[in-house]
Amino acid sequence: MPPLAAPFSPALLLGFALERLPIALVQTPLDALLLVVRRRHPDSLERMAAWGDRVICIDPVDLPFLILLRPDAAAPRLTAYRRTAHVEAAATIRGSLETLIADAG
Repeated sequence: MPPLAAPFSPALLLGFALERLPIALVQTPLDALLLVVRRRHPDSLERMAAWGDRVICIDPVDLPFLILLRPDAAAPRLTAYRRTAHVEAAATIRGSLETLIADAG
């Protein structure tokens, strides 16, 4: 499936700013986000237990990286990868950052 074209948005401008940022610096906010999700919505990862060790790719099309979610209830993980990295996932959720956030709420 061809990638979606990102609509012009503040997130797209943020994506341009993040383009040169080392990917390791993206990891810290992802770790913090996962802690918030686990605290506010502890059942969300439990509902994904059936996925086992399968990986879900979250593709915010207006940012320069992909996020892989390992939904293991005991040790969930969000990991950022550059778009140029080869990643394998059982499923992909793709959209603008605004849409992904709106759909999550």
